[in-house]
Amino acid sequence: MKSYFLFWMLPLSTPSFEAEKERLTHHRLVELSSVCKRWRGLCLTPTFWSRIELDSVLWSDGEGTADRHPMDKSEARRITGDLLELRLKRTTTTTIPHQPLHIMVVGPYHAPPLPKRLFRLLCDTAYRWETACFICTLPKVPSTLSAPLLKALELNTPQANLLRTLTLTAPLLSSVVLTGSALRAVQSLPAEQLYNGATILDIRPDQLAMVVSFAGRLPSSASFRLRLFLEPNTPTPTPAATVVSKVGYLNLGLVGDVAQSSLIMGTTFAALVLPRLRSLQFHVGEFDVGCLGWPQAEFVRLCSRSQWEHSLAVLDLAHVLVTEQHLLELIPLLPRLEILSIADILSDRLIIALRMPALPHLWKFTSISAFTFDKSIFADWIGSRQKACDARSVTFYWHLHPATSALEWHLDVIRETLDTATSFVE
Repeated sequence: MKSYFLFWMLPLSTPSFEAEKERLTHHRLVELSSVCKRWRGLCLTPTFWSRIELDSVLWSDGEGTADRHPMDKSEARRITGDLLELRLKRTTTTTIPHQPLHIMVVGPYHAPPLPKRLFRLLCDTAYRWETACFICTLPKVPSTLSAPLLKALELNTPQANLLRTLTLTAPLLSSVVLTGSALRAVQSLPAEQLYNGATILDIRPDQLAMVVSFAGRLPSSASFRLRLFLEPNTPTPTPAATVVSKVGYLNLGLVGDVAQSSLIMGTTFAALVLPRLRSLQFHVGEFDVGCLGWPQAEFVRLCSRSQWEHSLAVLDLAHVLVTEQHLLELIPLLPRLEILSIADILSDRLIIALRMPALPHLWKFTSISAFTFDKSIFADWIGSRQKACDARSVTFYWHLHPATSALEWHLDVIRETLDTATSFVE
């Protein structure tokens, strides 16, 4: 599935005004253009100038940074505006008047807003945007914006109400990334055409109803990534009306106080029906400690009303506190599973339950494990999966538990059991 999601590499350190100015003017490319007439023609090709990246240091005075520039904000903004105008002129020629543009504006929330002149210059070229990313505080947004070439949009702005009245015309838009307050823009987005997916990050539980409604508008088989931000003592969200969503891929994550995750996930499950879902994954924040709680009863009900016995092929529970008993209950409900990932709950009883004919289509299994189960049961299980899937590759991934020791005898059993049709990753 083709994707137009924006993957920008943000700088690890605060950039300097001079460095960002050189990047905006394409200083090295300008130097090359002075070599000869032919090189000048090549260097002024609009394609080389069409990716425009602006950092907030260009319109602030560098206060709070290690490389504060001597000029005041008004002078910095004047210089940046003049350079941006020149940069935009170089994105067109008489033979290429409509070169598609890739726009990125980034700055921390405490930075001054993007100046009106810079924003107006960018919006005047919206008819040529192919990708646009605004991770900054914005000035007043126009009530209507026409972007006929736009395929991917990312918005991360702290102003909660700024985007509520925006009317966006973008017939080619196929993927969006919205963070925090930018969720207000969902009301104006053409969700029905987002075939390459939608990502909504760091929303509060009280915004869940709005997100669920948005998921119901997404097209069939689209991917949907949702990440909720949980503060300590977050109030219980009001249950949202149940919405049928035809998405094919759902990635649900939580960051912050994961102690409340079971309740929040249960509320989320209760608000959805997902009859086309093929892949379901869960994740926690990069710096969060612990796993997500698991609302088994709500998940079973979601499984039933979505009829996942006919559709769900991928289930990733590696970051979820699912018990052995929970998984034993789920295995008969999900006969179409092809890929399964779990945490350190692999036991003799569970291994026996995973033997054929259970989950007959399973070809990839991932687990964190301390290898505390019986080696003969383990060997029989791998053999049963291998024989049943002799026409296709079977993959077992093991992430060794930090407390694991004396694994040699298990590895010997694995090596003896697996043949060339099976791959094993230690």
